[in-house]
Amino acid sequence: MNSKTLYRIGIAGVVLFVLATVLAHLQMTRFYPMSQYISESFALGTPYGSYLRYLGILPSGILITLFTFKIPNLIEDYSPAKWGFYLFAIFYGLGTVLVAFFPCEMGCSRGRSDIGTLQMMHNAFGMLTYFVSPFALVLIGTKL
Repeated sequence: MNSKTLYRIGIAGVVLFVLATVLAHLQMTRFYPMSQYISESFALGTPYGSYLRYLGILPSGILITLFTFKIPNLIEDYSPAKWGFYLFAIFYGLGTVLVAFFPCEMGCSRGRSDIGTLQMMHNAFGMLTYFVSPFALVLIGTKL
């Protein structure tokens, strides 16, 4: 796969994620991005949640994963940036894919003790994604 195609895949993944997120927020009458999770806009029970998850979030995660697994092949030397791309692919790319299959329950069960299996899985993937991804980005930044 040539670099131009690879860059297009990466850009398409990000654009698709942003588009799905914006559309998800528009479907909700009262969504406050400063106090609510993105996942709440795709949650079980939202009007277009399943469409947005399977036609927006899932393909976005696949494209981001593909991009971040393939881009290290363009880095000539063995550097921390390669590990950063692989970590980002696994934890952000695949994490995004998994979140499409394990959505948040309505309201993301904040403050509730009786959360379901889907919510527990969603929380676990989200926690791993947001703990590891910043570290991966720092490693990627070592090559810039």
